[in-house]
Amino acid sequence: FSMILKRADYVTACSACMLRDTAAMVPSIKKKSVPIHNGIHLEEFRHTFAFRHARPYILSIANLHWYKGTDVLLMAFAKIATAYPDIDLMLVGDGSYKDTRLGLTHLLGISSRVIFTGQIASRTKVIEFINGCEFFVLPSRYEPFGIANLEAMAAGKAVITTDAGGCPEVVKHRVNGIVVKAKNDSALAEAMKELITNKELCKTYGKAGKEMVSAFTWDIIYKKYLDVYNRIMPRER
Repeated sequence: FSMILKRADYVTACSACMLRDTAAMVPSIKKKSVPIHNGIHLEEFRHTFAFRHARPYILSIANLHWYKGTDVLLMAFAKIATAYPDIDLMLVGDGSYKDTRLGLTHLLGISSRVIFTGQIASRTKVIEFINGCEFFVLPSRYEPFGIANLEAMAAGKAVITTDAGGCPEVVKHRVNGIVVKAKNDSALAEAMKELITNKELCKTYGKAGKEMVSAFTWDIIYKKYLDVYNRIMPRER
């Protein structure tokens, strides 16, 4: 891996954080690298139908793996579940930790309040789940970028995420969402409590996110890649 990076004409990464981590391993790439964020297709979010659930719900879209921090989210939700009995938690995704996460919901006494949808192949259906939620949470221990945060922003939803990896490059604390320390279930619980009780704040963050997400469309991102290609490709004579 190090040899590939050293021999590369130029290096890109999906976040500044990931590029810093990579440059720490191979310092020689610092002068030939640039972060280029992932992008989204905003036209997908013209589909405005919302998933109908029996009760309001908080949404998280994440594979059920250790680094995604869904266990931290479950522990945080358990801290507020009794105080807010009319809201559920919806987890979209699948993975090797599914049985462990299901077991944790039973251990915490919140199994009746947490819905595991499994993997959803339909993009339209995923957008419907986002459209229907109260707000979105990505509780990752580490996240190279966090495309799900962008998708929630495109749907006009307030976002709670962690300071892990590239997440704070998309979610600006107290602008379009709340950024908490990774692995901190108490801080995550407080952030969820704030958005549950403050609907206007939810709307404010959601509106700000929808305005900001236009900077992450693929027509803008591809031009950044094109600039890199033009920089390193030999000119025709």
